[in-house]
Amino acid sequence: MSGDDHDTPIPGQTDAGQTTMENSQKPETSGPAEVTEKPSEAQCPEANSNSQGTPVDSNPPESVEAPAVLAVESEARTTEDSDEVDGCDSKAAGVKEEQAEPVSESEAAVEAAQETKEEAEAAQDKAIEGASDVLEITAGSQDFTLESPEVLSMAEETGVSPEAALAIHMGQTTLKRALQNAKKREQLYAFAIENNLPHSLAGQVLKEQMTLEEASVRARVIAHRRRSAEHCSFKLAHDAKEKVILGLHSQKEVTTPILAVLKYDIRVVLDGEEIDIPKHSVKYLYKPDHKKIIRKTVKHDKTLAKNPKGPITKVAKRFKVKDDLLQKVIDLKSHLSVTLLEGEKVAAELRSYSKYEILLHARDDHELVVFRHALEQADAVPLEEVLAAERYAKKMSKKAPKGSPKGKKKKRR
Repeated sequence: MSGDDHDTPIPGQTDAGQTTMENSQKPETSGPAEVTEKPSEAQCPEANSNSQGTPVDSNPPESVEAPAVLAVESEARTTEDSDEVDGCDSKAAGVKEEQAEPVSESEAAVEAAQETKEEAEAAQDKAIEGASDVLEITAGSQDFTLESPEVLSMAEETGVSPEAALAIHMGQTTLKRALQNAKKREQLYAFAIENNLPHSLAGQVLKEQMTLEEASVRARVIAHRRRSAEHCSFKLAHDAKEKVILGLHSQKEVTTPILAVLKYDIRVVLDGEEIDIPKHSVKYLYKPDHKKIIRKTVKHDKTLAKNPKGPITKVAKRFKVKDDLLQKVIDLKSHLSVTLLEGEKVAAELRSYSKYEILLHARDDHELVVFRHALEQADAVPLEEVLAAERYAKKMSKKAPKGSPKGKKKKRR
């Protein structure tokens, strides 16, 4: 090919010579061909210019290709190795790949579960709308049972329980009502599992008979009752064969072992003799080695101390503290203030409770068991007040150094 042919413009080539062709003619193919030549001047203009900035065509093409072949070659150049060729970065050429933010497997699972749930609810609503709401008694329904083929077939086809299918055959309910009840039941179970509630409490919350907070407290009360159902301090002392201090009525304290635990009485040793005393005559109980701290913790109500009350034998007349209140005090890790029938007052941290007892922890984890049949009053105490009282008591208990003026009491004039 002569030089005159090189100067003749070819299709697809600009005046500045920004398109470079291969030396050999490429066959036309349906797919992109392998390309090993350098990028075009459109991608890297610096590659085909001399030091003075004048474009130079160092390898003129010998043949002219159609624009379609040029388009194929342009697509072929966008391979994995086209990010950086002869110092020409694809980012510099304005090529920017956008990547979508990856979605975690947990998020995808949640979205899929939500979509499945919505689809199931939509299908359930559609089935309810198309169900019959007319009572129909199937012939021979009096002979049907939960194992009857007709009953099991309806339960499988409609999704209702066998009990509901049997009721439909006997004319006690309709298919529409049975499907509505099944939907409510599923919602109830899901709500109960989500909030860790018994089905009975979950149903009351859905019916707006109580709040979710009240139901949660009640659920913890039920669980606590189950754990402490068999708890009895008298039996624990009897099994340990250790002496305990019993606070009896008439402002009397005795140190004795528990020899036997009967239904309504306990057998103890008083004045060297074994006697049975009623359980309701015991106000509180603690270990002998806790005596010093417990006596400092127990205060007295002067009004009740002057007019003490005896044991209350009738259960209906006794003071009743609600388990919900006790559970809230435990949840808040707060303190409980109790007043007994003869004026003893104790404010300490509530650790546990049972049907007949309240377990209080005084300073340094000293335990005091108060029996609920001896209560005159019980209230929750804010933790801030208790801490302030403890700081004040600790401050007042500090003794001044001997010989100091602050250690001497002033004489009254």
